[in-house]
Amino acid sequence: MMAVDRSRLPVSGAARPFRFPSIARTTLGNGLDLRVVAHEAAPVVSMAAVVRGGSSADPATRFGLAAFTADLLDDGAGSLDGPGLADVFARIGAEADIEVWPDATVVSITTMARYAERALELLADLLVRPRFADQDVERVRGLRLDRLRQMRAQAATLADRAFTRAIYGGHPYGHPGIGHPAAVRATTADEIRAFHRATCTPQATALVIAGAIAPSRAEALAEQTLGAWRAPAPAAESALAPVAVQTEPAARGCVLVVPRPGAPQSELRIGQVSASRLTPDYHALLLWNAVLGGQFVSRLNLNLRQAKGYTYGVRSGFDFRRRRGPFSVHTSVQTTATADAVSEVLREITELADARPVTAEELARAKAAVGLGYPRGFETAQQVARAVAQLALHELGADHFEQFGARLNAVQLDALPAAANRHVQPRALTAVVVGDPDAVGPQFAERGVTVEIVADEEE
Repeated sequence: MMAVDRSRLPVSGAARPFRFPSIARTTLGNGLDLRVVAHEAAPVVSMAAVVRGGSSADPATRFGLAAFTADLLDDGAGSLDGPGLADVFARIGAEADIEVWPDATVVSITTMARYAERALELLADLLVRPRFADQDVERVRGLRLDRLRQMRAQAATLADRAFTRAIYGGHPYGHPGIGHPAAVRATTADEIRAFHRATCTPQATALVIAGAIAPSRAEALAEQTLGAWRAPAPAAESALAPVAVQTEPAARGCVLVVPRPGAPQSELRIGQVSASRLTPDYHALLLWNAVLGGQFVSRLNLNLRQAKGYTYGVRSGFDFRRRRGPFSVHTSVQTTATADAVSEVLREITELADARPVTAEELARAKAAVGLGYPRGFETAQQVARAVAQLALHELGADHFEQFGARLNAVQLDALPAAANRHVQPRALTAVVVGDPDAVGPQFAERGVTVEIVADEEE
């Protein structure tokens, strides 16, 4: 047997060349952006329709409208009701999914390659011919209200909601995608239909088809099923005003406490509005974050978990979006260590930018952690389709994935603090605590930190 020295990390080998399959791109006559990727590893086809908008398109008085609308798409479309759709999906062995992101609604179907035509017909029905029957609207309304009530009992949800509101304010990113109970109750079936007509158009949609299908056949099927789709004539001016877009999202540098009396733990969110997906600092920020809190051997985890024993784990990350997305640190700590944990997080971020910058060893480890496992994200047709959907959403070049490793490895040590200083300002970070105010308030007072008690927005 070979002895293993578990006191030292294994040495990372050189990255193997990575080749992303070619993308055949065309635009249908109605403006729909079609991207096809041949991926022959299995007799499977995965298709994803990316409709730009998402939860950031919600009107000011109807937060959650995009998600409410998306939730109804598979409750009846074309000639089939909800159970009928489910039956057809089952008969062709298809997996259907509908997601609402901050910047897009994504409708995807994965099935055997021989059922590609039927799957595209179903996808066209979901996009173009949803029923939005009154009885389905009421049923889904009840389910969404129940889900919102359940989420109020979850500290992580309260923290995410308060943090988002604190850093974004009235910006389109400043509300949870699922919406608010009052808006869900007030939404009418006519508003859902009007929202769908206005936002789900071929010009706003990119269709990605990946798998065991020739690009020429995929284009022919797309033209056959979606080529006749046309945007409806503009409706009368809606009474639902869009969310006001601020040039710069709100910035705050304080500690906010959402009361949870008697809680044995505090849920923490620390961060600020940061970078968009198209920032030139993208690769440098990925590596900087890997050192800070993006992996198990990160500085934050080695400090708060290993050295201090405050938490089972802590992570940090950038949520890159079409507009400036958030940078945030997420963790849950024992109540007695709340202020200490916040202080340690802020110290680690500050020192990483100045007193203790990233070392050459940390940079090498971060490049290995981020880069060596990168090809695993493109093993299946479904993964490839989702990846190309990101290219479409963020208007990235077709060579983005193939060039990722080279661009990552080209990042020099001095680029990390420069990039971080442009997008993370320690003095502007906002800390949100969901916990017992009577227990955590005095901890911050001892450090001269002002605490602002904020109610959950649904109360």
